Amino acid sequence: MSILNVPLPESDAEILTQMVERQTDLHALLQKVRLCRLKLGAVLNRLEMDKLNPDELKLMEERTDEVSNDIRILVETIQWLMDR
Repeated sequence: MSILNVPLPESDAEILTQMVERQTDLHALLQKVRLCRLKLGAVLNRLEMDKLNPDELKLMEERTDEVSNDIRILVETIQWLMDR
């Protein structure tokens, strides 16, 4: 069952092709994803403890949008690879 039924933009498809062609160690890839998860958890903990002023909040929202987009691309990549 597909998680996402969204076609990838051309630029993302090119990135995927490069990723697939490159030999990757699965263990290293899993470690990178786990490290990202750890970092996101640390950011979440920090945000829950700190009060941000409006300018800081706006900056954090922009950065969060960027990270969310990167995560979306990663999820779509994994889905694309599993469905082919």
